[in-house]
Amino acid sequence: MAQIEAAAGLSPGSGSLYKHFRSKEELLTAGMNRLLAGGDELADQLTTRAPQSPAEQLAAVVTAGLRRLDEDRDVSRLLFRGLESFPELLQRFGTEEIGRFHAEAVAMLADLADDPAGTTGTTDWEAVAVVLQGAVVHYWLMTDLFGAHPSGVGEDRFVKAAADLLSGFLGSEGRS
Repeated sequence: MAQIEAAAGLSPGSGSLYKHFRSKEELLTAGMNRLLAGGDELADQLTTRAPQSPAEQLAAVVTAGLRRLDEDRDVSRLLFRGLESFPELLQRFGTEEIGRFHAEAVAMLADLADDPAGTTGTTDWEAVAVVLQGAVVHYWLMTDLFGAHPSGVGEDRFVKAAADLLSGFLGSEGRS
């Protein structure tokens, strides 16, 4: 709480944050509400089928995913580190944030593979979407923690590699 007070411009350890929020859970709930109200750019990229190549669409999605994590960097940090003590909030974050974008990613990938129902191919699009989400979140977390990704791979290279990898995979499923 002292770190949160300092970040908010209050005296660290003074308890002054409790004038605004009665508990850490109330603060986390307010932050989560703010976070869950956003995400329009990522949702648009996942659901819009613009006349572009799969690689271009995938690059736009990966970039929007990174911007989504940037939207409320401090709230994201709090949620990643502080929800284990609040299982109801953790479940809500899993359903309304992670689950929401996962479902949209599954639909986008299946559509790009000309398998919109997800039933004609042998690919598990739900698992592929988890790999995509995991790569984006991991890249963002490492970059946020270190100031730049410790591998030296910049965002442009990461986005291109992720898009090329998925595009190539989609191409092997019957569509280039």
